[in-house]
Amino acid sequence: MSFKSFASLLGVIVIVGLGVFLAVKPLNPEPAVSPLGISGIIVPHHDIVAGQRAELFDNVAKKISAPKTVILIGPNHYDVGRGNIQTTDKVWNLRNGMLSPNQDVITAIASSPARTTEVVQSGGFINEHSIYLVLPDIKRVWPDAQVVP
Repeated sequence: MSFKSFASLLGVIVIVGLGVFLAVKPLNPEPAVSPLGISGIIVPHHDIVAGQRAELFDNVAKKISAPKTVILIGPNHYDVGRGNIQTTDKVWNLRNGMLSPNQDVITAIASSPARTTEVVQSGGFINEHSIYLVLPDIKRVWPDAQVVP
């Protein structure tokens, strides 16, 4: 194996190892809360770390007021749909109840002059695990919240 190949392989191993470490053990488990009361968390969507994700949601839910709307952003793994930004007005039938979309926010996004394509595209969300794997956690800790995926 050449030095260049070895160095490349070592770099990949270090990056993957760091990514796994950060996914399993977050750097700061405290929720980020701005002076405006706007909160945000970044969670992994893979179920391999579902326990840690649930624990993070539980910790955040204890420290903030329940949000009325949760904006959930995830990658489009299968490149489904026509826009770089997509949402859905789908009502989610989850194992722990129904989770409704915030129609007002979705309508505002859909009517924005900045959009370049149709943004309400439910078909792209049928198999998108970056969204549907996180929704039960949202429903569990904030049962009255609506969602904008």
